[in-house]
Amino acid sequence: MEDQSFEISGVLHEQVADKLPIVELEDWLNLHFALSSYGSGVQHIFLLFMAVPQEESKLHNDIRYDSETALLQISLRLPYEPLLDSTPAKARLLMLESFLAALESMVPELEIEGFDWEELLGDLRGALE
Repeated sequence: MEDQSFEISGVLHEQVADKLPIVELEDWLNLHFALSSYGSGVQHIFLLFMAVPQEESKLHNDIRYDSETALLQISLRLPYEPLLDSTPAKARLLMLESFLAALESMVPELEIEGFDWEELLGDLRGALE
């Protein structure tokens, strides 16, 4: 993760694993969003997308920040049922929308200094249009 801003992984049920374009989304985020452009408060974002049936897991959304390493870790549970009939393009959009919603709702609680969240959020919103 040293030379990239974003790293993405997943906890995925076998029925949806091939529908989530994890590597492609990670590459796209790293190509278009250098976190250093927004300040030094966050140098890396690790995203964990979870797509498993509700009855099989107690996984939940979570966000953690380590100020010493400037690492933001976000775990996001994706709605499982819509992914069953999804294409990778639709799944990518759902993943981006979930990431944006998490940043909008959870990050303000963390009070991370030295990072322009509004600019990053604006850039992400623009990419979704």
